[in-house]
Amino acid sequence: MREWFRPSLKILLASALVGLAIATFAWFGARLLLGPPVRPGPTSTYGWYLYSTLAFWVAWGLLTPLALGVAERYRIVPPHRRRAILIHLGAGFVMVCLQTAVAVSARLAGAPLFGVEIANTYRYVTATLLQDLDWNYSVYLCIIGVSHAIYFHTQAQRRAVRASQLEARLAEAQLQALQRQLQPHFLFNTLHAIFTLVRHDPDAAEQMIERLSDLLRVTLKNTATQEVPLAEELAYLDKYLAIEKVHFGDRLAVDVDVPLGVQDGLVPYLVLQPLVENAIRHGLAPRRAPGRLRVSGRRDGETLVLTVSDNGRGVSSGHLLTLNEGVGLANTRARLARLYGERHELSFDTPQTSGLAVTLRIPYQPSTMAPAGQTLEVSTA
Repeated sequence: MREWFRPSLKILLASALVGLAIATFAWFGARLLLGPPVRPGPTSTYGWYLYSTLAFWVAWGLLTPLALGVAERYRIVPPHRRRAILIHLGAGFVMVCLQTAVAVSARLAGAPLFGVEIANTYRYVTATLLQDLDWNYSVYLCIIGVSHAIYFHTQAQRRAVRASQLEARLAEAQLQALQRQLQPHFLFNTLHAIFTLVRHDPDAAEQMIERLSDLLRVTLKNTATQEVPLAEELAYLDKYLAIEKVHFGDRLAVDVDVPLGVQDGLVPYLVLQPLVENAIRHGLAPRRAPGRLRVSGRRDGETLVLTVSDNGRGVSSGHLLTLNEGVGLANTRARLARLYGERHELSFDTPQTSGLAVTLRIPYQPSTMAPAGQTLEVSTA
């Protein structure tokens, strides 16, 4: 009952206020411009004029819920637009007749209170219907128009919300697809490294398989995770580097320089692994001499800056283009674009000495999962 009672009561009160305002302004405006009525009588009193006007608008207040119901039932939308227009033309005339009946009944009932005598009721009803026909039709069309405006606005909002939800789901699905594509790429590279060790160093191959199983166990726990604290990403990187240490032995030295106060920042899951893998595969692996890999992190205002650098042979401009088109970096760029839009930067720098430095800048967002300062140690042995 409350679902329709309160709105109907508000409409009725609003109609009464509209009638009061119109009657007051019209009455006193006419007296100000034209002076006192030429022919004195009951119809020239403000009380009767106000009562008659209120009867007109209160009648519409009583009928507005019915008009809104008709508007909701017969929306002027395809494919039945013409049918709805014809129905509203007929319903409008019916509403006009009902409004006239309610308003005239109220005036006839209240006329004796103001000393007004209506001799010919039929003539009065007919004259009122014809005189107020344009007004009544206009009011009905306004009600229908407002109802449709609210309907179309609500539909537009729903479509916008639905579109944003679908876009968010699509972006999430694309991120997960990129993440799933990256994991097999890393796995195949690692299996290839194990295959090369099986014949001439079975112990090292066995050790690499054991560490690979540990790494895969951690990876499978976060298949639907897009961002993790930097401390967790470094712990994952530690397990990956443990595999590479088995493969390269003393030829690979790693330095990790990430302050504890920075390790609570959120980063894309598996964002460092492809950068480190490219540094090892394309920078350090071709060298026979020992190489050094450095992973550093710092906070620059509201930006988290991560750098992966090596002292390898470096890359030429053509080779750098090849790196950008590889699976690892291509997926990394696509994920960064999805997660941060234009708020990220992935740049390459070739120092004058040797090697390559890859710098990633993303918005700094502290994690709520674990307080800053509580982190896992990253092994460089």
